[in-house]
Amino acid sequence: MLTFEELEALTVRAAEDPDLSGLLGTLRARSERLLREMPPVPKVKAFLSRDGGVCPKDGAPLAFDPWSPDRHACTRCGEFYSGERHHGHWARAQHLWLAERAAELALV
Repeated sequence: MLTFEELEALTVRAAEDPDLSGLLGTLRARSERLLREMPPVPKVKAFLSRDGGVCPKDGAPLAFDPWSPDRHACTRCGEFYSGERHHGHWARAQHLWLAERAAELALV
C-alpha cells in the first residue's frame, strides 16, 4: 500500500522519466473507453467446456472481445457465434480482463 506522500513522489517521478511517462500515457489511452462507459460485467460464472469459445465449423478459437459478451467471431473463418457455452467461455476471460483494467485504473 502506498502512502499519499509516496504516491505524490511517484507522480513527480513519472512526469520526469520518459519510460514511466510513456507507460502512463499507454495506460491512460487504454483506459479511455472505460472512463466513458461501463464494460459488460458477466452475470454468469465462468464456464469451461470443450466446445465453448471454439468455432463449431473449424475448431479455431473464437476471438475475445471484452465489449461483446454475446457475439463471438471465429479467428479463422470470421463467422459469428453465440450461445450459453460461448458466453460462459467469454465470462472466464472477461473476469480476468476486468481485474486487469481495475489495476490499471488504480495506477492512472
